[in-house]
Amino acid sequence: MKRLLVTGPIGRTEEYAAAARGVGWEVDIRELIEVRDCELPHDVLGRPADVICITSKHALPALAAARSAPIAVVGDETASLVMEMGKRVMVGPAPSAMDLEHEIARRFPAGSRVLWPRGPLSDELARSLRTRGYRVEDPVVYETVFLSIELPEADAVFLASPSAVDAFVQNGGRVRSGVAIGTKTAKAMEDQKGSFVSVVKLPHPSAEQLAACLEKLNEA
Repeated sequence: MKRLLVTGPIGRTEEYAAAARGVGWEVDIRELIEVRDCELPHDVLGRPADVICITSKHALPALAAARSAPIAVVGDETASLVMEMGKRVMVGPAPSAMDLEHEIARRFPAGSRVLWPRGPLSDELARSLRTRGYRVEDPVVYETVFLSIELPEADAVFLASPSAVDAFVQNGGRVRSGVAIGTKTAKAMEDQKGSFVSVVKLPHPSAEQLAACLEKLNEA
């Protein structure tokens, strides 16, 4: 029986692990990163915005503290959580930050103020929107911490973010097959050729798609 190392998404590892077990894989769960809230910049969040971008569920505490404005979201899960807060998603859910940028450019004129509470690892969306002429404030509202752990032997690893890829490599991880939840994660794996013999990207970020992918790996 083949063994899969499930490392994320944070808070949903058991969902993906159950899908893997359902197609005959043994599973080890090891979270590689920890997300911690930063002190919220209430001075920034309290200023009026024309649109608020939410690209991670970890930014939702900042959304709760922000003044009301149209909300643009990346990802179905995050959109559902926004709506559970009693807020309406006006733009999206988009499949990626790049797609969200295009939607904002289509719906809001240049010069609009964009609030994007984000994590520390990338400011690409802010830079791209500023290039288009938007006034962007992008406070860092959570931090990502790499965990040092001993990794078990596995035939494949499932990774849900580029930061998880970095943490996997930092902990000395090496497997035959790396399974990525999205394009950026797959690219991060491909850039670490010494740690992954092959890389597979899920067509959609779901436990069902992971199961389908693992069934194909069973046949390989």
